[in-house]
Amino acid sequence: MKVLLVGNVANNSYNNAKFLRRRGIKADVLCYNYTHVMGQPEWEDAHFEEEVDQFLPDWSKVDVKGFKRPDWFFQETLVPGIAKRYFLFFIHALKVLTFIMYLSFLSRMVTKTASFLYRYYR
Repeated sequence: MKVLLVGNVANNSYNNAKFLRRRGIKADVLCYNYTHVMGQPEWEDAHFEEEVDQFLPDWSKVDVKGFKRPDWFFQETLVPGIAKRYFLFFIHALKVLTFIMYLSFLSRMVTKTASFLYRYYR
């Protein structure tokens, strides 16, 4: 069995992957656009004394006492323009969907009202 864990807030995916790998399941972690120090394997398993930038740690400047990031942990940054365009498309699609649902609701209300008025005043 293979498992891909996506995202890594508070190292949850990293810890789950370690657990699964100890049980013989091939688990990988894909962490994208999240660089907070608590979402880094070094935070969980490396021993260090230095202060690190909380939101964008540079582990090359920190003595992690020989800790090596596992090869099954992938951290990537999506191109910001792509992420922004996807987000804007999603918001636009949500607005369109909401408008369609609103029109559908109005259509049903008008139909029900017209039906009621027709029966009442007939």
